[in-house]
Amino acid sequence: MDLLKVLGEMHQERKRLETIISSLEAMQGRAENSRGRRELKGMAPAARKAASQRMKRYWAARKKQE
Repeated sequence: MDLLKVLGEMHQERKRLETIISSLEAMQGRAENSRGRRELKGMAPAARKAASQRMKRYWAARKKQE
């Protein structure tokens, strides 16, 4: 087997792999940016109840103004 031929094939393979790696890294960079938004977490039952009571008082006050 010709050593120069093998080396040439290995260089081509390395270039191909570097291209694939750089495109995957670019894709991951875009994915990380899209996940940069804040995750919404559920409210605890007590917090939900407190918010509900606040909104009931708010809407009752709005109805009185009309």
